[in-house]
Amino acid sequence: MYMEMDTKKITQEPYDKADLDEAVETLRRGGIILYPTDTVWGIGCDATNEEAVRRIYELKRREDSKSMLVLVAETYEVERLVSEVPEVAYDLMELAVRPITIIYPHATGVAPNLLGEGGSLGIRQSRELFSSALCKRLRRPIVSTSANISGEPTPLFFSGISPEIVAGVDYVVKYRQSDETLVSPLRSSCSVLRARSRSYAHSRCTRRCLPSVKPSHLCSTASSAGESATSASATSSSS
Repeated sequence: MYMEMDTKKITQEPYDKADLDEAVETLRRGGIILYPTDTVWGIGCDATNEEAVRRIYELKRREDSKSMLVLVAETYEVERLVSEVPEVAYDLMELAVRPITIIYPHATGVAPNLLGEGGSLGIRQSRELFSSALCKRLRRPIVSTSANISGEPTPLFFSGISPEIVAGVDYVVKYRQSDETLVSPLRSSCSVLRARSRSYAHSRCTRRCLPSVKPSHLCSTASSAGESATSASATSSSS
């Protein structure tokens, strides 16, 4: 039985510092990792490393035309990646109780093969303990895409990740491998929002994430997992 979760109130279970250190060093060396996020387990790399991004596409057997999102730890990091951050985006990042990925146009500062049509990029501020610490230590955005072969079901827990994915990364984070209580409720509540500089439209999923925001202020699309973003349309997928 799943309980409604608030990402701001996730139990702060201690992680092993050595586990975090190894994950950070792997990313700095240009490697790819398997790690827990604020939605499902993800495959990640330094978002500025084009070769590492290419390896993730290859591991997932996924076309690079289907862009992936990035995680950041702090709101101000978004300003380094996009030229204009709408005011409502700050409200969403600050007040939302569930994971929200916002797709911004004309992004810079990441690997070119991460960007979608028109230079769009999905960015999510993570409040999950480990992935947030990872972003802070690396001091760069981190790719986040679901830990599955493209087209196959997204595993809800670490135990459901295929051996091919586990063997294909350079480091597997130990933290939360046995956790089968937090992932699914967060996953089912995730939203993907498409940011626009002046116009926004209503989304049912956004109302669940931030009920106080008026429908006229948002342009958004719901995603089942929010682990990837397709810029060519308003629909996003977890594959």
